[in-house]
Amino acid sequence: MPSEENVGLPEATTSKEREVEGPKSPKEMLTILQRVLEESAHVFVAARLDAEERRTNAKELQRKEEQEQLAREAPEAERKQKEEEEPRERAVREAAEKKSYIS
Repeated sequence: MPSEENVGLPEATTSKEREVEGPKSPKEMLTILQRVLEESAHVFVAARLDAEERRTNAKELQRKEEQEQLAREAPEAERKQKEEEEPRERAVREAAEKKSYIS
């Protein structure tokens, strides 16, 4: 049974904590740290994959929002373009009509 100070920690963590207690040589510490790293590698890999997935989801969401924004703005852009083209087209027609009258 875990002590009060280790409440909520798995028993394995408690025994590992005891393994590291006390003075250790640099070589012993490196060995312990290497073992902890190897035992925890799956956690690091899972965390990295989760972070990558969050970044991918955020990029996809941003891309989707940009597409939706463009879709909302497209009708207004088309209307403005038509408004800008109409005077030019009218001027071309009028010039052609004047030319045909003169001829």
